[in-house]
Amino acid sequence: VCTGTDMKLLRPSSPESHYETLQHLYQGCQVVQGNLELTYLPPNTDTSFLKDIKEVQGYVLIAENQVSQLELQNLRIIRGTQLFQERYALAVVGNAGPTGTPGLRQLGMRHLTEILKGGVRIEKNPQLCFQETILWSDIF
Repeated sequence: VCTGTDMKLLRPSSPESHYETLQHLYQGCQVVQGNLELTYLPPNTDTSFLKDIKEVQGYVLIAENQVSQLELQNLRIIRGTQLFQERYALAVVGNAGPTGTPGLRQLGMRHLTEILKGGVRIEKNPQLCFQETILWSDIF
């Protein structure tokens, strides 16, 4: 069990320390008490520290990243006890790299089977693959 964050879209003062903080918070964590906010990650960032997360009690925010993929393959449930913008349990927004970099291409949430409360917002992710193939009605 680890604590989540509540920064929303606040830009970190130091990208390096922001990454180190995320890595320290989530390395080996299976249950996030609070929110999982993955924001402002640069290209080629190693996100393997996320691979053990199975449950998020609040919301999942993936925003303003340039990284091409996230290691969230074991995430199974988002409880939505807190919601992003008071509406969303999962928000994936603005993950477009600058010209010449790919931006977010895959979420890798193969095992996400339940969102208990809140909606989903996915927008402004021009490189994101397979978003149309998800059967959201099966998850809610």
